[in-house]
Amino acid sequence: ENGLVAYKYRDLNVIMKDGFVRALESNTNYANTKRDIHQGSSLNDVLSAYGNDVMKTEYNGLILYEYDKKKNSNVTCRLRFAIDQSNTVNYITIRVLE
Repeated sequence: ENGLVAYKYRDLNVIMKDGFVRALESNTNYANTKRDIHQGSSLNDVLSAYGNDVMKTEYNGLILYEYDKKKNSNVTCRLRFAIDQSNTVNYITIRVLE
């Protein structure tokens, strides 16, 4: 859709456009961030690793904790942790912001 191609793997979904990775989404707790946050990590783990300077919104019964990070190439990426009712990470996404 819109030139995006999705590759679905057991632990991770990869979204590509024009030959570049545009987004990643976790499918299992084996997909983790560089700071070792994964599905099943606690909200306290997320806040300890990434800080309290976060955008929070509600979506489908989850609270989304989103962090904007600038990469070396001056590309901004949004790292999202979807937190469920038990204050654990339900899924993680990271995507390039246009």
